[in-house]
Amino acid sequence: MSRPERSPELIKRQRCGFNLRTVTRNDEFKVKDEIHSDIVLPPVAGIFIQTPQFQRLRDILQLGVTFRVFEKANHNRYEHSIGVAHLARFMCQSIAEAQPLLNCTSKDRLCVLLAGLLHDLGHGIFSHIYEQFLERMHSLLKKSARLRAKYKNFPAVPDQWAHETASLMMIDAALESLGLEIDLKNLDQPLKQIGDGIDAKSMRVFDETDSVLTSRDLCFVKEMIFGGPLPGHSKLMGRPEWNEEWLYQIVSNALSGADVDKMDYYARDSKKTLRGVRDPPIDLPMMSNARVAWGECGKSGSKNLMIVYPQSMHGNACKFFQRRFELHDEAYQEKTSAAVSIMMTDILCLADIHLTLILKDGSRLPMSRAMTSPEAYLKLCDSFVAQMENFSIDNSNGSSLVEAKKLYERYQKGDFYTFAGEYVVNANDSVDAEMWEMEENDLIEEMLQLQVPSFGGGLQETDVAVGKFSIHHGKRDRDPVAAMRFITEQEMDSLRQIEVEHLPTAKPCSHRTRESFHKKGIRFFSRCAKKAPAVEDLFKKWIKERKSVPTYSPCEDLRIVSQEEADGESEWSHGNVVSQEDELGEDRHACNDWMLQSTEC
Repeated sequence: MSRPERSPELIKRQRCGFNLRTVTRNDEFKVKDEIHSDIVLPPVAGIFIQTPQFQRLRDILQLGVTFRVFEKANHNRYEHSIGVAHLARFMCQSIAEAQPLLNCTSKDRLCVLLAGLLHDLGHGIFSHIYEQFLERMHSLLKKSARLRAKYKNFPAVPDQWAHETASLMMIDAALESLGLEIDLKNLDQPLKQIGDGIDAKSMRVFDETDSVLTSRDLCFVKEMIFGGPLPGHSKLMGRPEWNEEWLYQIVSNALSGADVDKMDYYARDSKKTLRGVRDPPIDLPMMSNARVAWGECGKSGSKNLMIVYPQSMHGNACKFFQRRFELHDEAYQEKTSAAVSIMMTDILCLADIHLTLILKDGSRLPMSRAMTSPEAYLKLCDSFVAQMENFSIDNSNGSSLVEAKKLYERYQKGDFYTFAGEYVVNANDSVDAEMWEMEENDLIEEMLQLQVPSFGGGLQETDVAVGKFSIHHGKRDRDPVAAMRFITEQEMDSLRQIEVEHLPTAKPCSHRTRESFHKKGIRFFSRCAKKAPAVEDLFKKWIKERKSVPTYSPCEDLRIVSQEEADGESEWSHGNVVSQEDELGEDRHACNDWMLQSTEC
């Protein structure tokens, strides 16, 4: 029997010298979602949603600048995160009810929900464009001592930084805004009370257990987001027992990639971008049939508790990863989207040292160092870059800021970079393999060497931008479905009565046969439309020098896809794309000396 609600007069009270508020059922969060219809999240989730760190996600677009190409793609990380929390609870509860001997507690389910809710707190400006921007800035600083001197007084970007790392920082900041803190010395106690805000002892599961969230539970939430032990720790602290490892696969599944994060954004992004997809369903049969069994992982053949599926779901799994390929191919880095992304990255690089974030102590941080301070990161939203509109074109502000504002004005007008050509790489061809391994600047330099000398100097390095693209089903050249494990229908029916130690061993299904799960290649863009024909001609010449047959390379002005066209039923041609989700490892944009040379078109 659950304890009665606290009376209103006790909602605010003094404890440990702090002004505290008690979490009640009135903090439950309700919303009508575009994909999932009615969503109701528990009071503790509602408390986190109220924090400034979570509200910031309203101003972080899910697909960055893709909305400049697909007019409906204006959804944000806020709504996606709420959708992931909803699906995380659904899958976890479905498994727990079907297999009660797993002993998955209501607190476990709440923690999994919170991991889904908070997993994207660390995304930067324009989502994954921020990571591309940091990569570009790293290359620029590496090659320019003069630029490094301008940044010498700023903190360095942490090694191996990723948005998941920033999510950990922003979770701590959200807790601090509630007057709470994780106490690593007292993991099994309620969160540490450090200031005014929410009573730590009222951060609880609202059911018959009335369990209070502890520091261990919040470590568990962070580990699910980070994908393993937290920085500075070699072992899991949240749920370290072997029979709990499957819980880590619901929000972010490192084994196969089939997780609720992708289930939500595949559906959400498809509805906004793919032709003929009006109401893409969440695959409820696949989610409701998820179970836990043993599975052999890796070459060692070691067994782990995994989320598995009945063999009848094999086709659903294939369609799931095919949708990933389609989204990357047709939306995330459709050639116009790729051009706009490179353009915004250029704008951020040019403006970085001038368009700074002002902290409470009066100090300033450039956008590329915002992740070193939760206060600065809270201010870094998509709308921040629009502050350039307030700067007058005055060389006293710095030449790169003048160039940034001019480029931003072009972006606002829809005068994007122009696609000049692309080459699809054959992984089995030695010449192609060599080309793929070349740095982007080296590709541009090699191409420019083929110019016939002309009056005026011809094309310059800053006239050309290059983007390597790599799209796949989730495991690059491998089939991600082969990493999943399946059980028979008979085994499915018996799971309810089986102890964890005696669960069946799930098997991979037969491998799909297809030529390739991976496409990659190189795209060239002209930063100035009037120079695009020259870039195209030189691109054709360069390819002909390297290969006997030139590739398809139409030079065309990039344009916005209208609402009517986006809703059309006709098929799209399948071009290669640059990944714009978490698997960004192989995707690169050219790093020209934009900070040191004129960019005026």
